[in-house]
Amino acid sequence: MEKEIKYDVKLKLPAGHALPKPPVSIVLGPAGVNLEKFCEDFNKWSKDMEGTVEVGVIVYNDLSYNLLNKEQYLEYKSSSFAEIMSASHIYKEFKEDEDRRFRR
Repeated sequence: MEKEIKYDVKLKLPAGHALPKPPVSIVLGPAGVNLEKFCEDFNKWSKDMEGTVEVGVIVYNDLSYNLLNKEQYLEYKSSSFAEIMSASHIYKEFKEDEDRRFRR
């Protein structure tokens, strides 16, 4: 069974130095994420990186989360966009069929 996504966001944080205060607390606090655990996980994940790191965070309904680098996050967002576009295409075809039925 696939986990249901509750929240997804992109953050820019200093590599290996995230703290459970703004901007982390402002962005992830409302989603219910344990901020101290997130900062600990992020700091381990980014310890070998330098400067500011762009990280995508996907939070699931069970409050677990995934950290994605910039490329992985963009891939995730583009696949989500593709799903939305394919669904809108289906809806558009449905509406066109519905319009044809009522014109008769």
